[in-house]
Amino acid sequence: MEFLGVECELKKFLKFHLNTPLVFQLEGNPFLIGRPNVIEDDVAIVVETGYTTYLRIREIESLSTIV
Repeated sequence: MEFLGVECELKKFLKFHLNTPLVFQLEGNPFLIGRPNVIEDDVAIVVETGYTTYLRIREIESLSTIV
C-alpha cells in the first residue's frame, strides 16, 4: 500500500514539472535526461533529444530537476 503513495507523489511531481528537463534514475539503466510531456495512468511520456520514451512510473527509482 505504501508504494501506491510513492507512485502518487511521483505523478504529482511529474505533472508539476511537465516540459521541464528532469533526470530519471531507472531500474537497470544509469539515467535518462528528458522532459515529461504526458502522464497517463502509470506511464510517463518523456521527450529526449530526438527520441520519445515511455516510462512506467513504478520503474523510476529517483527523479530530480536539472540545476
